[in-house]
Amino acid sequence: MVIELKDIPRYDRSLLMGDEIHVKKGSSFNDVELHWHDYYELIIYYDADVFCCINGEDFSLFGNSVYLLTPYDFHKTTNLRADNTIDFLNISFAENAFENDVIGRIKNTRLVRCASKDDPIIRISRLIAELGQNSKEYVISLTKVLIGLICDRGESVYGIDGSSRNDFIKKVSEYVAENFKHSISLNTVSEYMHLAPAYFSSRFSKVTGYTFVRYLTVFRLNYAKELLIVGDKSITDICFESGFSNLSHFLRTFKDYFGVTPSCYRKRYYTQNFKLKR
Repeated sequence: MVIELKDIPRYDRSLLMGDEIHVKKGSSFNDVELHWHDYYELIIYYDADVFCCINGEDFSLFGNSVYLLTPYDFHKTTNLRADNTIDFLNISFAENAFENDVIGRIKNTRLVRCASKDDPIIRISRLIAELGQNSKEYVISLTKVLIGLICDRGESVYGIDGSSRNDFIKKVSEYVAENFKHSISLNTVSEYMHLAPAYFSSRFSKVTGYTFVRYLTVFRLNYAKELLIVGDKSITDICFESGFSNLSHFLRTFKDYFGVTPSCYRKRYYTQNFKLKR
């Protein structure tokens, strides 16, 4: 069985909806914790009242506001409304959803803040919301127009350094995914990135909101969690296969993060799924 390498805060497109473009609309949402994903995301808030953090930069959005995220952007969103009500439209899409010239225009994350209700960006987004997921051809055509307008008029979240930040996070993330089972330290990843450890640590924390050690630990914990529910390996084997070098440290860290021991997590998972199948 193939095991997805999931980590908080990474979302894989294939686990969410699978198709190359997906439209979702809603009238409320809870706070979205820090995460990242391997696809583009275009979010339109109607009468927004939200706080968002993108790659370590803080932004407040009010009124009709839009942001276009690139893959590997670390971001979180806080809904400032007590009742969580905010109308929104979310269009997420893979790189192969559009021609290269369309994707090539998206150099980095861009914001459009406080647009009027008659702004073409808002009017087109409303039309996409009405069409929904069943009108894929029209949605793709209209989304192309949206992308062009946002790239032309939107403010850059982090200026000309945007693409280099994305490359930085992508390279670190790929390194962790390939090597997390082995010994990794701040020095080894800094050497891989050809950066001084102190500079690497500072840059990683600013972009992601995590220390590198914390990021690596969470990655390993979530891999261990997957092993607990897909097979019958012993807790000890799972500990070492997930990159932990000490069993007691693994047990303590797992419980601190998930609130239960690995054995309790496994038992709870199978108990819940057994009840669902009955």
